[in-house]
Amino acid sequence: MKIWIAALAVMLMVGFTSVAMAAKPAKGEKPVVGQLKSVAADSKSIVVATMGKTASEQTIVVDDKTTVTVDGKDGKLADLKADMYVVVSPAIGTATSIVASTEKPKGKGKGKKPA
Repeated sequence: MKIWIAALAVMLMVGFTSVAMAAKPAKGEKPVVGQLKSVAADSKSIVVATMGKTASEQTIVVDDKTTVTVDGKDGKLADLKADMYVVVSPAIGTATSIVASTEKPKGKGKGKKPA
């Protein structure tokens, strides 16, 4: 009986640790933040001009599972328009979420203009 309780405790600890680690993005995995330049006609990718010290244009793959929020409301890829400000997660691989806004986000203003 003691062995079963010990085994159950170990399994629970491993399970909780796995959930906690999955909730955090890996080190260095920040979302892509910038201004939307274009949405591909086939809606399979978007181009974002990133801001900051390493401003550049990034093409990001999207799919049917990518969630879109526009100005705080649920949206679709078709709702995205050029010049919207976006936060795309994750930065690597297929996007799982895109949060878009028609208004420029308020920030410290330290970054460079989009590429």
